[in-house]
Amino acid sequence: MADALTSRDYATETHGFVLHQALHGYSDGHRLLESSTPVPDDLKRLMQRMSDLSGTSIANGFQHYLTGYPLLSLDAYALAETWYAPEMSRPGCVWTHTLIIPASAMARIASLGSLRQLFRRPSGRSIGDTYSKPLVLEYGLSDREYEINMDHRSKMPAFLSSHYRKHWHPVVIPAVGSHEYAEMILAAWSQKWPALRMSFTFCTGSLSSRTFENRSMDVQCVPISAIRQVSREIVEGGSEPILLDFAADSSPPWAIAAGDDALQASGGPLRSFLWSVADTDSTRADFKSYVKIYNLFDEHLPLPAILELTAQLFPHPANGRRLKKAILGSQGRLAVPGFKSEEILLGLATTDHSASFNLEELSLRERATRMMAQNPTAGCVLLGELFRASLNPIGDEILKALILAMRPEDAFLFAVDQQQFLPALFRVNSALATSEQLWEVGKDRKRELFESLTAQQDIPPQVVRGIVNALLDSNSDAFIGQAFVKWEKVAVFAALDWIQAHDGSMTEPCRAGLTSNIDDVMNWIGAGPDKSTSTLSAIAHVVAPYSSRIAHHSSTVWLRTLRALHQNHQEEEENYVSAFVLALALCNAPPEPLDLVSESFERVHWLAEKERLRDESWLILQPLVPELSWGKNWDKCERLRRALMRAFMRYSWPPRQLSERIKDQNLTEQLLRSARKVDADRYFRNV
Repeated sequence: MADALTSRDYATETHGFVLHQALHGYSDGHRLLESSTPVPDDLKRLMQRMSDLSGTSIANGFQHYLTGYPLLSLDAYALAETWYAPEMSRPGCVWTHTLIIPASAMARIASLGSLRQLFRRPSGRSIGDTYSKPLVLEYGLSDREYEINMDHRSKMPAFLSSHYRKHWHPVVIPAVGSHEYAEMILAAWSQKWPALRMSFTFCTGSLSSRTFENRSMDVQCVPISAIRQVSREIVEGGSEPILLDFAADSSPPWAIAAGDDALQASGGPLRSFLWSVADTDSTRADFKSYVKIYNLFDEHLPLPAILELTAQLFPHPANGRRLKKAILGSQGRLAVPGFKSEEILLGLATTDHSASFNLEELSLRERATRMMAQNPTAGCVLLGELFRASLNPIGDEILKALILAMRPEDAFLFAVDQQQFLPALFRVNSALATSEQLWEVGKDRKRELFESLTAQQDIPPQVVRGIVNALLDSNSDAFIGQAFVKWEKVAVFAALDWIQAHDGSMTEPCRAGLTSNIDDVMNWIGAGPDKSTSTLSAIAHVVAPYSSRIAHHSSTVWLRTLRALHQNHQEEEENYVSAFVLALALCNAPPEPLDLVSESFERVHWLAEKERLRDESWLILQPLVPELSWGKNWDKCERLRRALMRAFMRYSWPPRQLSERIKDQNLTEQLLRSARKVDADRYFRNV
């Protein structure tokens, strides 16, 4: 049925607001005589009751009056004018012309008093078809200035103070006539935001107590002679009336400000404020609070006082939501004058009334983020103040948002003289730990910095890689082993990539840490493009002592490394890698272990013979060569020869390959003699 009020026939009018109308009067009883739109049965009964005479008999000065009430199922409002009809044969008859105003129009008509020009009293008994067609309130007439006399100007604050003082309490105004206060009531009605307009009920000529939905109407003008009777009826109906006494009034400041605004036809700044901040569920009880907040704008109160009053008036986060967003939120349209954004954030972060404000609805994280991005100097100043302040839960989130929005260069400038806050920065924004400069400025706090990172869960892999790079770049690699334990493969790969980028440079802490992650090291070698000789040579010092563990990996990369070292005349590294390659051969490493023997055995044997095989190289081979007697165990050459002979037999290498792989004939003969000592002589019988 609500669609009927906005039908295509009328909604496309461009020169005014389209309203429907209805006429009630006497015709074999009081009833609906004519209407421009169908009225549902429930509203038909309501409108019939509301359009009848408001009492048992007419009173002088109240021969016609206004009545207003909502039509809920139509999403519309009924504004009616009732006239006494003495021309009718039956006493007590009235005419009532009702304007049916859609909610959409109620939200746009500036001056609701302008609606009065649309009322038409039937002339005589004949009504014709005047009331069967919609009406149009022209736009230019909808904001007509009120005709408010000076007496009303002085009484408006008292009326508003009474009307908004107690929620649901009806205001009873003693009047000498129905139109004595009509314009004042219409002005106050026009000031209300749309939802409050739609819920307002009033009658300027209550000859007896008038009710709507079993509740006394909000405002009723009553003949002075009927005040006692009407008040008693209201009390008997379960309400406590407020009898308006203009002479005894001492209006509070909020009512005076509201009164000044209400007397402007289209309203002033206060009305704009009210319409901007009222929530869809705001009630009459909120009006006074909104005006009090508005008045703060001119009082230059400190921000804590403003926050305290806002929390006092709207204690729950769901109360005053649009108001709080408008004056304190990220996109504050009515930001409290005299306060910078950082002051508002600091105030909200430290107020004792944080439970009254909603972090999300006020977009405080976004506001802090934007501040740090657009004005990092101000953001860093606020950050320092927050660190030193006693924060509420909102403050904790604002602090985190600022830190998360920091760039490393901002954090560096912030931390130069405030190193004590660096661990907190890292704990919130692990990406800051990818900055070499921040690790350097951390100085003696590096352990605390690192522990703030390891306390976190699920740091993104790309951040972990950056952290490892920063540790190595800043000479903070004392913690690199712990980084490998915490972040495993990601950290190991990052460190090896760093070593590759730095021409094989590897510190002792890094080497020690990698020895606990041999499998990851070998996986890195096999992943991606070929690695440089210098890098592989450095890694050989990590993995060589664990030859037996890595022997299932292809040895091709190490053979290639050995050859490159030989070509580059890097003798010391060549000696070490030769021992490593021989160790792999003794473990039958694929793909061609005998190729490893060809490239390494003679050189390693010669080094051992000349007492030039260094301890670090021998440590690689020692677990793989047999023990001799206590008096002969010093003979590394013999132990090497016996190990090779056992390998031939254990892995079933072709015996004839011995002379092909070992070019030195004298060494071959020594090997065959050593074969007898390990029961391998029969294996080489035909060599």
